[in-house]
Formats: sequence, C-alpha cells, structure tokens
Amino acid sequence: ADHGDGLLTGIALTAMDGPAFFDGLYLARKKADLRKDAELVDGTPEWDTSRAGAYAGADALVVHLNGARVLSLDRETVGFQTVLAGEALRAALRPGTNRIAVHARNSEPGRALDLGLSDHRRLATIDGDGSKPSQGDRFAARVKFPRPGQYPLWARVHLLDGTDGEEIVFESTPLTVDIQEAFDPDLLSYASDADRNLLLDAEVTLSASTEFNGWPAARVADGRYDLAWLSADGDAQPRIEVTLRRPVKADTLLLSHTRSDRADAGRTTVPKRVAVVLNGKGDPIVAEVDPSRLRKTEIALPPGTKVRSFTVQVLVCTPLGHPSKSAVGFAELELQYRGR
Repeated sequence: ADHGDGLLTGIALTAMDGPAFFDGLYLARKKADLRKDAELVDGTPEWDTSRAGAYAGADALVVHLNGARVLSLDRETVGFQTVLAGEALRAALRPGTNRIAVHARNSEPGRALDLGLSDHRRLATIDGDGSKPSQGDRFAARVKFPRPGQYPLWARVHLLDGTDGEEIVFESTPLTVDIQEAFDPDLLSYASDADRNLLLDAEVTLSASTEFNGWPAARVADGRYDLAWLSADGDAQPRIEVTLRRPVKADTLLLSHTRSDRADAGRTTVPKRVAVVLNGKGDPIVAEVDPSRLRKTEIALPPGTKVRSFTVQVLVCTPLGHPSKSAVGFAELELQYRGR
C-alpha cells in the first residue's frame, strides 16, 4: 500500500548468535524511505496516518494500570487484540481492585473503544502428594468443553525442591486441541428463535441500497437461513431498511451471516462492523459483527424501544476474494423482546 503493487515470494529471519525478537517489517526502495525518529527504537516508515491500524505517531494507544503507565503503542488497534499480557501484566496487577485508564486515537468514523481484562480459565486441578511418586493416573482430570472449536491448553505444575523444600513452577508449551463435538447452548437456543422473532408475525416492507441478482432484500425476513440478501458488487455503502406496518416493542436485534454453500456465487466479503439507526433518527448504534458464520450477532437496543423501522448499514467488511466482487449481506434480521 505504501510502495505500490508487488509480489513478495518469501522472507527469512535468522538469529545468527542467540535469540532475536522482531516486532516489525518495513519494505522500502532505499534507506531514505524510512524516517528516523529519536523517540523510536529504529527507523519507521512514513505511514498514511488516515488508515486505521497504521502508524499514528507516538502514544496512539496508552494504557495506565493503577496509576502507572504500562503500555504505549504507535499504532491504532483493529478489532480485539491482546496488547498487554504475561509477566508485564502480572507485575502491574495487585490484589483486590485494579484501576485501568486508556487513551486512544481514532482515525476511522464509527469506531468504538472496548477494553477487557481476562485471565485464563483453570479447567482442572490435580492434587498430588509430594512425598510419594506419581502413580501415572491416565485420566486424572476430565473436562467438558462448552462448544466446538480449537482450544489452547497447557499445564502448570508445582513441584517441591527435595533439598530445600522450595516450590518450583513449570509451565508446558501450549497445545491446541480441536473439539468437533460439544453441547452448545447458544446453537440450541437458535432452534426456537423463530418463535421469538417479531418480524415474522408483522407486515414488513424491505428495501436495500442495491441487490445482487437472485438475492433480494425480502429474504432477510422470511425465516429461512439458507437464503439471504446480498448487495451488488461495488456498493460502497450497502444498507437495508425494514419498515413495520405497526410498531413493536423490542430490545434485541439479531444479525445472521449468509451461508457459504449458498452465497459463494456472489458474496466474497463478510460484514465486520455495522451501524443501526432506529426509526430514522438519533445516533446510530455501532456494533462489531461476530466473525463466526455459525453465530448470530446480538445488538442490544435501548430499553422500551418501539421499533417502527430500522436500517442496518455495513460500515466495514472483511474481503475474502477479489476486491471487485464485494457483495455483502445477511441471511436474517430478527427483532426480539427479552424483557431487559
């Protein structure tokens, strides 16, 4: 993007003497293309500061934890990213309440800042007797996973030094396991969503900015997940509007992805971020779309909202193929009232 089109067929990084750590690779025609800055560890290219995730100057993202500055990045984050972990995070935390403050630059309209502090879930604890040798229990612990997917697992072992009795902690290298069968309560609940979908019992009018041939707007409210609405290729602001003949009280909007086995003929992008406008007025509700095609994106509406109409506009997409084929859409739009 910075230096024009090209084809990079390979790259190799070799530490000739001891370990090496690389946190950035920059392509340039000559050294003069890399700007030197006394505040940076090394040369940094002249990134276009208008693009999200690109170089945005010092302190583009600053995090304070318990009053101490623990992180400063020169880039904006894109999506959910881990910015501080491991020993650096543990050293800044303290027992009890921890206070986190964040300052972030924002160069892209419609972005939101979401911050979370999470720990790894302990799946099982196996107690041992340090005075006796292990008997090699084959199934010392059994774990049930909440849903199918890939999970990173590792073991943390506490040992006692036989000489001085000091505790020593070892951690294994993470191992990724692929769980293909698991009871998933979210997917099970989808089976009864049709009974809660307020659009199926209402008279609705649907219109879209554009329609891909054979994928009309009417398909987002027909109760069928194997059919979908898709915008036309080249639609820079794909959006769909639903108008109800009579208003309904709702507090949740659900978006469902198109199914790949039916939509690959026209859809080569997936929605990443959307804006929802209720009743044609007010500030839009900006939400990130769940990237999994098996998951619905749930968007909470203001309590007590009476919905007469709503518009869903796709702000950001994730391209999967050729950029000229940019049709994007949804299989279903659903309104529910859950009494929140």
